[in-house]
Amino acid sequence: MRKLSIVALMLLFIPFVPGKSQVTVNAELRPRFEIRDGYKQLSDTSSLPAFFVSQRSRIGLGFAKEKYSIYFSIQDVRVWGDEQNYTSTGVTGDNASIDLKEAWVEYFVSDHVSIKFGRQELKYADQRLIGARNWNQNGMSYDALIFKYKGNLTLDAGISYNNDKELLYQEFYSSDKMKTLNYIYFEKKFKDNFSGSLIYVASGFQNPEKTEGIYFKNTPGILLAYSPGDFTFGGSAYYQFGKNKEDNEVSAYFWNLRSEYSLKRISFVAGVDYISGHNFASTDSAYLKKDHLFDMLYGARHKYYGSMDYFSNIPKGTSGGGLIDMYFDTEYLVNEKLSLSAMYHYFRLQNNVIDPDDPEQLIVLNKSLANEADILFSYKPAKEIKFELGYSFAYSSKTLNKIQKISGNLPKDAHWIYLSCTFSPSVMLEKKDKE
Repeated sequence: MRKLSIVALMLLFIPFVPGKSQVTVNAELRPRFEIRDGYKQLSDTSSLPAFFVSQRSRIGLGFAKEKYSIYFSIQDVRVWGDEQNYTSTGVTGDNASIDLKEAWVEYFVSDHVSIKFGRQELKYADQRLIGARNWNQNGMSYDALIFKYKGNLTLDAGISYNNDKELLYQEFYSSDKMKTLNYIYFEKKFKDNFSGSLIYVASGFQNPEKTEGIYFKNTPGILLAYSPGDFTFGGSAYYQFGKNKEDNEVSAYFWNLRSEYSLKRISFVAGVDYISGHNFASTDSAYLKKDHLFDMLYGARHKYYGSMDYFSNIPKGTSGGGLIDMYFDTEYLVNEKLSLSAMYHYFRLQNNVIDPDDPEQLIVLNKSLANEADILFSYKPAKEIKFELGYSFAYSSKTLNKIQKISGNLPKDAHWIYLSCTFSPSVMLEKKDKE
């Protein structure tokens, strides 16, 4: 209620703000119905399909003048029926679930330079390392200070330092969260059909057994895109070094290649993602002391690695063996309102993983993981309204069964259906100085 009251007070205050100003009020309501039968976790003989509805509700308020802009956004994310306060005769309420999604200020030093700080969404390059991850009903926000330059090129430098409360002395901070996230991002369009970007991320974690010191993992990367006519060719490559949160040396890499052919109503995409993993069959002591699994940090997963989300957590989903994803995607625009897309993925382990049923013998699992097909219908009857109907099917291998600890050696098939409705109205008000 307190956050809602703040937004209401700001709205009342708007008409009295002197000078030329621009105010934006936007909202989003996104209920999503899902039927899960093997989504993320393969089913076994005792599993029954799950049916539920989740809902995101957001409201945002932006205010801009010549030298600065400010934005606030709050959201509530819930599953229908998750109320904690109820009696035998009815539901009476819930624990507080309203959260501060964004709250930032951007000050424009000049026409090309600005400083932005506060809680905000971040999206860079292909979002492999830092992304908004909008599929998740909660989304992703970051607390950061960013120096921005935008002219004939784009240059951003961001820093952050996190604690879970105000401190008198240094205390333990969860090693599941980044203690600090810092980056430099450069992007430039060299010609009408050629562009490139560079990124360097220094992510720091605390050791789970120590309160002092931060272990930094460094990830430089490059992304290139070339578009001659109806074709687009692109790719990115990243290398990771430094130390992980267990104080082990890191030496890992990622690369991807992607090609697209687009006509007026139809497009075709083919590509491959290659995420390095650890070779658990190695007997080299120097190799085994290093971490060879590439860390996606806060990058996108659902967008790239299948709608079934088996590999949204790469370490867990591959037992540390890394991932190869070969995919083909096509999209057909039926008309301005309706589109149909279909994507096929073939997933493999990048490196050797030992059979958990007989670890002493160092028997290596077959590298094939799963085949997945994702189909999506999208209908947009108006600018502010969008409906999506998705169906995904996956066929697992014996290897994925063992990684997920599913009994039996027979491959599993999995199904997932969702229907989402997104309503996102927006109003812009402008007040000018009196002449």
